[in-house]
Amino acid sequence: MRALVIADKQDITRWGITHLVRDMDEFQSVQEVLTKSKLREYISKHPTAVVLMDNNRFDMENFDEISDVAKEFVGVDWILFSDDFSDIFLKRWLLNKENFSLILKTDSLYQIRTAITAALKGETYICEQLTEKIQNYNRFSGHADQVLTHSEREILKEIASGKMTKVIALERNLSIHTITTHRKNIFKKLEINNVHDAIRYAIRAGIIERDDYTI
Repeated sequence: MRALVIADKQDITRWGITHLVRDMDEFQSVQEVLTKSKLREYISKHPTAVVLMDNNRFDMENFDEISDVAKEFVGVDWILFSDDFSDIFLKRWLLNKENFSLILKTDSLYQIRTAITAALKGETYICEQLTEKIQNYNRFSGHADQVLTHSEREILKEIASGKMTKVIALERNLSIHTITTHRKNIFKKLEINNVHDAIRYAIRAGIIERDDYTI
């Protein structure tokens, strides 16, 4: 028998999850916590708990902070439950291979319940919408590595940052014609038509971070 900890400052979420799991006999108790200190205190006493946390509403949106707590309490299974996850957060999740289940508050009750059931078994569950997003991230990242040269990736980064062709040429001590040719080749290889698409592609490929650019 395990304990379920709902770490969320949103009243309706805590109420909804409590009612969703009330007929799940696998939980010996359901505890709501509103602060990080209370969370740590509770899982210290219940080292095999399942924690369902809205990381954006619980002052632990920083990936490293969540990861550090998870490494400290290795017997705890974590479900991160949020309105959305940024590309940066998902990228960190992928790179660190953390065993955090990821679900969205817009997911169906079936998916949310499936995530909780998986956590009880020590398994990781990713909702369908995020699974597709992560697969697209991997596909774009791999595709960029395969079709673009190192120089083209660097120039794509400059283009996505909003720099003009003349500026890129000056900074790299290359001719405008050379940069223009690179630009054409990059757009052709990636099947994109404008800087807006270049920014989106660069974010998905992990070449630039979303927080640094406005799209």
